[in-house]
Amino acid sequence: MADEKVKSDPSAPPAEYNVGDFNSTTKLADAPAMIDDAEYNPFEHRQIEKPNSTAGSLIHLLKSSLGTGILAMPVAFKNAGLLFGAIGTVVVGLICTHCVHILVKTSHQICQRTRIPVLGFAETAERVFEYGPPKLRRLAGFSKAFVDYALMATYYSAGCVYIVFIATSFHDVINYTTDNDWNVRIYILLTMIPILVIGQIRELKYLVPFSALANLFIVVTFGITLYYIFKDPLEFDDKPLFSSFGTLPLFFSTVIFAMEGIGVVMPVENSMAKPQHFLGCPGVLNTAMGTVIVLYAVIGFFGYVRFGELAKGSVTLNLPLQDDLAIAAQILIALAILFTFGLQFYVPMDILWRKIQHKIPKNKHMISQIALRSGIMIIMGGVGLAVPELEPFIGLVGAVFFSSLGLFVPCVVETVFYWPNELGKFRWVLIKNIIFGAFSIFALVAGAYSKRSNLMNEEMELKATSGPESVLPTSTEDDDHYEPFRHRRVKKPSSTSGTIIHMLKGSLGTGILAMPSAFRNGGLVFGLLGTTLVGVIYAHCVYLLVSTSQKSSKRMRVPQLGFSETAQSVFRYGPHGTRRFANVAKGYIDYSLLIVSFFSVCVYLIFISTTLRGVINSLTGLTWDTRIYILLTAVPLIFVTQVRELRYLVPFSALANTLILVTFCITLYYIFREPIDLSGCRLFPEITALPSFFGTVVYAVEGIGVVLPVENKMKHPEHFLACPGVLGTVITFIMLLYNVTGFFGYARYGASTEANVTANLGSDEVLALSTQLLAALAILFTLGIYYYVPMDILWRKVKHFFVPERHNMAQIAIRFGILLAMTALALGVPELEPFIGLVGSICSATLGLLTPIMLDTVYRWPVEGSFGWYRWRLIKNCLLLAFGVFILIVGTYFSIKDIVSIYG
Repeated sequence: MADEKVKSDPSAPPAEYNVGDFNSTTKLADAPAMIDDAEYNPFEHRQIEKPNSTAGSLIHLLKSSLGTGILAMPVAFKNAGLLFGAIGTVVVGLICTHCVHILVKTSHQICQRTRIPVLGFAETAERVFEYGPPKLRRLAGFSKAFVDYALMATYYSAGCVYIVFIATSFHDVINYTTDNDWNVRIYILLTMIPILVIGQIRELKYLVPFSALANLFIVVTFGITLYYIFKDPLEFDDKPLFSSFGTLPLFFSTVIFAMEGIGVVMPVENSMAKPQHFLGCPGVLNTAMGTVIVLYAVIGFFGYVRFGELAKGSVTLNLPLQDDLAIAAQILIALAILFTFGLQFYVPMDILWRKIQHKIPKNKHMISQIALRSGIMIIMGGVGLAVPELEPFIGLVGAVFFSSLGLFVPCVVETVFYWPNELGKFRWVLIKNIIFGAFSIFALVAGAYSKRSNLMNEEMELKATSGPESVLPTSTEDDDHYEPFRHRRVKKPSSTSGTIIHMLKGSLGTGILAMPSAFRNGGLVFGLLGTTLVGVIYAHCVYLLVSTSQKSSKRMRVPQLGFSETAQSVFRYGPHGTRRFANVAKGYIDYSLLIVSFFSVCVYLIFISTTLRGVINSLTGLTWDTRIYILLTAVPLIFVTQVRELRYLVPFSALANTLILVTFCITLYYIFREPIDLSGCRLFPEITALPSFFGTVVYAVEGIGVVLPVENKMKHPEHFLACPGVLGTVITFIMLLYNVTGFFGYARYGASTEANVTANLGSDEVLALSTQLLAALAILFTLGIYYYVPMDILWRKVKHFFVPERHNMAQIAIRFGILLAMTALALGVPELEPFIGLVGSICSATLGLLTPIMLDTVYRWPVEGSFGWYRWRLIKNCLLLAFGVFILIVGTYFSIKDIVSIYG
């Protein structure tokens, strides 16, 4: 593309411009203006190589807003009622239309003011802030970057979902009609063939036929759906006019995200041969949105009347599957999404190419675009292959960004542009934009909440359906003489000291700062005894898990087994009554570890970002939102989460441990800098406080998910359970630190001890604030080891779908895609912690305490005399199981109580 400067002199010879040439780097001429800004007409200075007709622009805009979301309208009406649904759909449609109108109008006006022929969405936001009030001008670069990266994140993520959606639709239809049993991943690979072709189209003009076909398929599906809706008499009497206030957020989120297509607006308008036809009356915008509103209202109203409370997320799911016409509707929807891909892919590629084209020689532009587009589409397909349950996470990304991009950003842009003297009589523009901005925030929160609910439902409904992995003997030796350690072939093993660092990081986290609160509930004497008891029990459970894994490896004659493979082996070779649960045990552990680990990433992101916001905003006077810090935190995590070998994570874990210890030392300084008075502290707890005490200590100490991955990567695995060994050293050190911090922290602050003791240090001293910052950085450097465990599980499940030469690229894509989804989840649902606490309470108690005890019991059961004299090991395991069940019930109870207090 060309990179010429925009000429301010209208008499100058016209330059050739493309849409992508006008961005944040476009320079204004240094010469003085020869005509007034008011006389400058941006439309007359546009030089577009391949402009789009008015009809073509109308088709594109219809396609951007008229998608499969129309089929979700009956369920939207179910959440609103007939009357409110009809009125609400029209109101939301008018608001969306108005926000597009003010965005385009503001873009035209800033083009006129800056004497630039054309500006995109991000460039419009940048120029508005650049020429806005002096105090806001420093935000110009940020506003452009936010819009650009939000658009790219949204559309690339949506592309992954489109690929999965298309493949799943054809999988269901073809397998149903032909009795095939092909896996959905085969259909994803087949779908990638036309995707790779459509995604190479770089001009909107050439995408018009695809958008037209997609619109046609949508309309035909719409017609088929209407046929099933109206073929029998409709009953209106049992349908409420208004549903309930509690379901209104679901209604608004569904309608807004179904209609919103803001990312396509500026590219479509900028590519028009006659851009003056975009606004106006009727104009492209009014015609397209009027059509969309009418169609959405009709299908929503009558679809709800037909199916009532049985209405599903897509109304096609309510159609009878035994009818060929209903099957045709599903095929047409899949084809419509396929032909829509080019338009959805155009927006992020246009942004990305403008950012990097100047780094590539012009004679390499063609091959670079082909390679870049193909590479990104392959990554998207790889993400779809690896994570076919991606839709809830991407829905959350769309919910967050589309509501902010489509509603909030246009209102902000118009307000800043007109500030302070052009806001109309009584500043009605400001009042109007505040109202619409508040509505957009409501839509964002409502959409994020509903998507979070869907996400939680998806995750909790995962079934342990994975089949047994092939575990073959690697030697012909007798079982008694097989030594697993001698047969391990670890490419890059960790040293014993590195393993100690990883184990310390697995259990030694910010939980140490919660120990004074635990002692507040347990008392000084009982706190010491109880913390030591929990540490001993946890160490014993880790010992049982590792020893059982090593014995199972020897019995199966394999070098090593992971957590879930150990459980599968134990049950498979256990008593006859347990063998059928082998695969269930493996699946439960795998998915529990995945859920806990990935969701913990979201919580840690929120923790880091909230801490950074509190510290930085208080020191600098900034007023940045937590979500800005979430995005900033995600940048270094892009690199940290790409580390795939434990040995390379040792420096990160060591640094995290150092930061935690420094935080610990600063905390001790504040604790001991004045004499401590023990007279106001309890020695023993009240009975009602015991659950809180044990819950805090167990979840602070427990790090079972890291144990076997770390042990399996050791150069000398025999050092793990030796005396003193890795396990004994780590647990002893942790118990010492936890007891010291808990005892003296409670002794210092007494009944006023906060849940995180750093909150007791105050915020008026830089040293006190630094403890919070160091804790946040420690968690940041810890995320690599937390990311390792679930990625190791996930990669073992999916790597056989990729040829070996694609493993590196597939791993990069999967790791980045999951981090993107976790970041989006953190952005959208900042009140996620209670739900993670619930999942953690259930999974951590079962994984860290109950499962190792159960595995040891099942392994020993068939072997005569293995429980020792008077079956003392069985009695001991029963007592420990009772303790674990107590922790499980208590943790679950308090997590649910927190959720009810926040959302109830």
